[in-house]
Amino acid sequence: MYLKYEDIRRVSVEITSRCNAACPQCPRTGNPILPGAELKMEDIERIFPKEFCSQLDFVYMCGNYGDAMTSTPRRKYTDY
Repeated sequence: MYLKYEDIRRVSVEITSRCNAACPQCPRTGNPILPGAELKMEDIERIFPKEFCSQLDFVYMCGNYGDAMTSTPRRKYTDY
């Protein structure tokens, strides 16, 4: 059984790798390979077309390497 595109109802999005905390156990802390970056609105529109967004029930924006609350345009993302 395979997951079909039209069956996807929930997604998890890592919108930023920026975070204000500097937790010692976090692989991001002091790691030059994980710079503080975030998705641009153009990236969101390309990755998540409007027709795809309309079928979603839930979008999870709590990342592994970043805090979504530090993302400057997060309000634009949620409005989109």
